[in-house]
Amino acid sequence: MSLTVTVPAKHKELTTLLSIKNELNLTASTHDGLLVAFIQYASDYIEKFTDRTFARETVVETLPSFGRLKLVLTRTPIIKVNQVRLNGSTVSSTTYELDDKDSGILFNKRGWTRTTIVNQNIEPILLDDGARDWEVTYVGGYITPGSTEGQRTLPYDVERACIDIVKSAFNRRDEDAMIRTQKLGDASETLFDTGGIPPSTIKTLDAWKRIDL
Repeated sequence: MSLTVTVPAKHKELTTLLSIKNELNLTASTHDGLLVAFIQYASDYIEKFTDRTFARETVVETLPSFGRLKLVLTRTPIIKVNQVRLNGSTVSSTTYELDDKDSGILFNKRGWTRTTIVNQNIEPILLDDGARDWEVTYVGGYITPGSTEGQRTLPYDVERACIDIVKSAFNRRDEDAMIRTQKLGDASETLFDTGGIPPSTIKTLDAWKRIDL
């Protein structure tokens, strides 16, 4: 599988500066630059952790087929399929349908033409791989908070996770990253073993990890 973004999102951050400042009860602009950096860090962290790009973009994805009824696309939810091509020829949109936009499944009741690679030995052997001859152009993803492209569609638990990561980073900004336990008098505090990411946030993001079907 390979993927090329043809129309990138203008706003990929998963929350806004205003939302963060409201959460932290900040009105001054003293920390705005730092908070923006933390928002970008948190958004990137969430994308890498879940193996997803959440912001809506138009992409061209090339992938193989093993002759099955379904093609599974990467950028979900699928908003619109613009075009499907095989070896440079456009496939009629009447031959397929969007079966599950959230899972990225394109269904073809006749089956998607097999592009499996054959290793010619004494006898032909089908390899567990295929030529990326199918090309799908489509729009996928969510409208993120603060985007001017329309009303936000990003699930609120994803934004909540981003806010909590930013809050944690901001509140710990003066701590020594090497310290795991701090003690003051009889009181002690054990820091997270997740790089400062709240465990509840990790649990939320686990549910959003992309699963290859």
